[in-house]
Amino acid sequence: MRFLLPTIISLVLISRSPGEGFLAIREGDPPNHLIPVASPSSDYETSVFKNLYVESGHLGRYTVFPSFGAEYSISAYSVIPDQVRAKYKAVRDIPDSERKYFLTYTAFERNHYANLREGNGANVVTRIDREIDLDFAVAIQRVWGTMLMMTKYPDSYHLGADGATYRFSVFVIGSEHDLNGEVWSPDHGLPRDMVEMGESLVNYLNKKKGNTGDLVTRLRALETKITKANKAALGNPLPRSESDSEGDNKPQPESEGRSR
Repeated sequence: MRFLLPTIISLVLISRSPGEGFLAIREGDPPNHLIPVASPSSDYETSVFKNLYVESGHLGRYTVFPSFGAEYSISAYSVIPDQVRAKYKAVRDIPDSERKYFLTYTAFERNHYANLREGNGANVVTRIDREIDLDFAVAIQRVWGTMLMMTKYPDSYHLGADGATYRFSVFVIGSEHDLNGEVWSPDHGLPRDMVEMGESLVNYLNKKKGNTGDLVTRLRALETKITKANKAALGNPLPRSESDSEGDNKPQPESEGRSR
């Protein structure tokens, strides 16, 4: 989603008694959660997804849509080695410990929205892959899932002339579809924490910066922070870890069962 407004606008739900006219919104603070998003919502987004979403991203995906810069994305996912697949009758029976886990970074060479508008032809995509361990993959999926389960329509939001839209998605066991949410250029709160974590993963992939152990520690701390905020705001505890009830054999989506 692209916004070209001259000023920052913040809106908040107006309290009205029943029958006092249409419900309206007014100036207020931006939300401390992600906002639901239809995916994709335009031909532009369809083209971005087709070019950048080269892997399933079912364990967590982070995509950045800048107003003027080049779009980029990271995807966390698992694959099943051929020799492992041959040992089991069904993909769902394969333990997490026998799968391999990866992070993939993809980025356009230039702003894809402008490239499509100007008819400049193919937009070169850079790709970087790094294998990660199970603990790292679990930490990413749990943070993305915990945050995205708080996604709701806002009673406040802001738009602006410059910045970026940040989109998150993940598959959570027991859900029918991937969870999707986005935020526009957050400057504080949990959405800002999520963007900073996404950028840390980008740096880990693209610039080979960041220690895996430190990133896992930060991810776990952020999961705890989000969980506490969710309980305080909604009184609605998030699901306990699947590992608490199902051990190492919890199912993963069949769509991710690609072999290497």
